[in-house]
Amino acid sequence: MGSSRRVHARGCFGCGPSNPIGLRVRFTVKGDCVTGEFTSTADHVGPPGILHGGVIAALIDEALSFLCRRLLNYDVRTIREEITFRSSSPIGDKIRVEARLEGERSRAVVATAVVRSGPRTIAEAKGTLLKVSDKFSSTQEKEVAHNGETETGR
Repeated sequence: MGSSRRVHARGCFGCGPSNPIGLRVRFTVKGDCVTGEFTSTADHVGPPGILHGGVIAALIDEALSFLCRRLLNYDVRTIREEITFRSSSPIGDKIRVEARLEGERSRAVVATAVVRSGPRTIAEAKGTLLKVSDKFSSTQEKEVAHNGETETGR
């Protein structure tokens, strides 16, 4: 248990610290839950003053993928995401995304995510992700570390 800063690629749009236009979400892991926080800016606007729904979808996708990498140690690709948008999020709001594992089959993982701003639910999602590789090898872990990933605890 504990927190983790796990980046699979420094240039990743969702979590990469080196992507100048990325979201740079920092995730933490507590038990079976992955949590990330993000504060939107004017660069993320959809309707006037409102966070673009595609940014919310990207946050969900990143949280689900991070969950699989961190808790299951698998590299995955999203094959399906069902998102229900519950309310809008004004630009400047701090939003939180939480992802949890629902089930695992031979080649697929099913997980859920919730996006909130304070007590208000912004979106809920269910995703199916395809395992594209066996568990990370030591070579892959070294490659990830080279890309700038660090972790503290599990």
